[in-house]
Amino acid sequence: VSDGSKTFVFKAISSCFPALLENGDPVYVFSLKDMLHTLYDNEDDEVYSRVMFSEDIYDISVMAYLLNPLNKTYYYDNISKDYLEQIIPSRADLLGKKQITELIQSDPEKCYEMAAYSAYTAVRAFGVLKDRLEEDGMWQLFKDVEMPLCYSLYNMERCGIAVDREALSGFSSQLGSMI
Repeated sequence: VSDGSKTFVFKAISSCFPALLENGDPVYVFSLKDMLHTLYDNEDDEVYSRVMFSEDIYDISVMAYLLNPLNKTYYYDNISKDYLEQIIPSRADLLGKKQITELIQSDPEKCYEMAAYSAYTAVRAFGVLKDRLEEDGMWQLFKDVEMPLCYSLYNMERCGIAVDREALSGFSSQLGSMI
C-alpha cells in the first residue's frame, strides 16, 4: 500500500510475502524499490535473499512508466483509469489527508479497502501492460534492465555509494564546456 512517497506493507502481508514466491506464481506490486525498504533491512535475512532478484515479481508502476514516462504519478488509481478504463477510488478519496500509519490504528477498514483496490489493479493491469510492452518492443527492456535496476537502486539507497568528488567535479566541468 503506497501513500505516494512511502510504501507501507502491513505486517500480516509482509510476513507471508516470501510464501507467495514459493509456489512460483507471479507477484505484482507497485513501487518495488520502496516496498523493499519496508520489508527488508537486513541483507543476511533468508527472506531477503529469496526475494532479491526474483524473476516472479513485477513492478506495475515501472511497466506503466515505460509506456508513458511523462505521467506525474503511477498510483493504482491512475493505472486503473489509463489502462483498464475503470475509475476507482484514489488514496485521497479513501483516506483524505491522513497518513496510512495513522489510519491503520483508527480506521483500518479504509486502509484495507485501499489495499484491495491496489491489489485488484495490479492483477488486472499486468496482462494489459505486458501486452502493450510487447507490442512496443519493450518487454525485454522491462525484464532485463528495469526490474534488476529496482533491486540495484534499492541496494544503493540502503548501503550508499562512494563518489570521487574530484573526478565528478572534473567530469561536470568537461560536460559544461561541451554544452
